[in-house]
Amino acid sequence: MGSSPVTESDTAAREILQLDWPSVYDLQANIDRLTREIAFDENDQLMDLMRPIDLADQGSDEVYVTDEERDFYKRRRALLDMYRSSRALLQRFAVPERCYLGHVVFGSGFYRARRSREDAMPSIRDWALIQIAPKRLGKRNVHTYGQEYPPLRDDGARHFAQARGTSDPHQKWAIDSGDRGGPNGEEFTLETEEHSVTPSDGGPFAEPGDSGSLVFNSGGDVVGILVAGGMRVNVAYFQHIKDVFEDIKDVTGAMDIRLM
Repeated sequence: MGSSPVTESDTAAREILQLDWPSVYDLQANIDRLTREIAFDENDQLMDLMRPIDLADQGSDEVYVTDEERDFYKRRRALLDMYRSSRALLQRFAVPERCYLGHVVFGSGFYRARRSREDAMPSIRDWALIQIAPKRLGKRNVHTYGQEYPPLRDDGARHFAQARGTSDPHQKWAIDSGDRGGPNGEEFTLETEEHSVTPSDGGPFAEPGDSGSLVFNSGGDVVGILVAGGMRVNVAYFQHIKDVFEDIKDVTGAMDIRLM
């Protein structure tokens, strides 16, 4: 069902499946945002206060600056310094050589589906393992994750992706996953059954760009990985972490997997 998984023997993956993190696009978007913030705060009122305050600090009797004006100037200057510092950091990082994170060594494949058990409908597998470039490896102390396969718990339990809370997580939805995988490139439809999360408060559980985020329950257990969502119907889909781990073991030959 679907394409074949990526393995470390796929030499093309090293050249084709490369990752930048953060992306140059995201970096530039944040640089532009900070530039707008700097231009907004660096206004005439702030500049008009700069010279009188400088003169007052030098002991001049020619000017008088109120405490309110001095506090306003101090707060705005601190904010501008923070914006400039953040922008300078992003500008130093916004080059392809520094953004390169690594390449895919193992992956699930595109629109690949499997059955978690014989009597179950297939569900999408969507994951990738990255060979991190040595210069991007940090010096961190990590701790083992205790419970390997957390349960989904009862229907209605709260789930979280990043900082967003929802309810009604354990509904099953049958979705159509189109894939151009026929012998002549024609499109065929594969029906799969996915875990879904439907927000109860009307707000989005996930937004564009959130795919790949870990999904947690209220106890802090990782229950899955976000793989898709529908903006019009306001529902998000995730693959259960047990299915992800089992598929990784099948593809890589690993005996055990832990979240660190």
